[in-house]
Amino acid sequence: MKLQEEKIWEITIETKTQTHIHGGLRSSGMQGLMIRDGRFIIPGSLIKGKWRDALRSIQGEKCVNGAGNSSCGCLSCRIFGESGFAPSIIRISDCISNDTVDEIASGIRTHVAIDRHLRISKHGALVFIETIPEGTIFKGKVRIATGKLPAMDITKLKAAATGVIKSIGSGASRGLGRVDVSLEVVD
Repeated sequence: MKLQEEKIWEITIETKTQTHIHGGLRSSGMQGLMIRDGRFIIPGSLIKGKWRDALRSIQGEKCVNGAGNSSCGCLSCRIFGESGFAPSIIRISDCISNDTVDEIASGIRTHVAIDRHLRISKHGALVFIETIPEGTIFKGKVRIATGKLPAMDITKLKAAATGVIKSIGSGASRGLGRVDVSLEVVD
C-alpha cells in the first residue's frame, strides 16, 4: 500500500554537442569522464541541481531558502526540499548511457587558461578534457510523490526539465554540454 501517490517518469538526455561530466583526473593528467560499470553516467545529483535552478527560473515566486529560521514554501523548495524544514519529494537516479564506453569513442579537447590581467596564456595551464560524443543517449528514472501537488505544479516541473535545461556538465561557454531532455510517464 502506497502512503502517497507516486509518479514514475523515465528521463532521457540526448547530447547535442560533445559533453564533459567531470570524473576526476586520470594518471595522464587529463580530466576524465564519470564512468560506472563500463558506461558513461550523469549523476542524479547533477540533474537535480540543474532541474531545481530551471524550476526556480519559471516558478513565478521568489525563493527565500536559507533566509532566516522560517520555511520558504515556494514550489522549488516544496519539490526539491529545503535544509532543516522539508525533505525532497523527488528522487532522480543516475542517468546511464545506452552504449558501453567501448562502443562509444570519447573525444579529447584541449584548452589553455588565460591570465585576464596580463591577457596572455597562463604558464603550464594547458588542459586536456575527455568528452562524450554528441548523439549519446542517457536514461534514468524519476520518482515523485505527487500527493498534494496540483496539476499546474507538475506541469511547471516538467516544463522546467524539458524546456529550460539546455546544457549540462562543464564547458558550456566553450560549446560543450548542449542537451535535449525528455520525460515519459512510466507508472
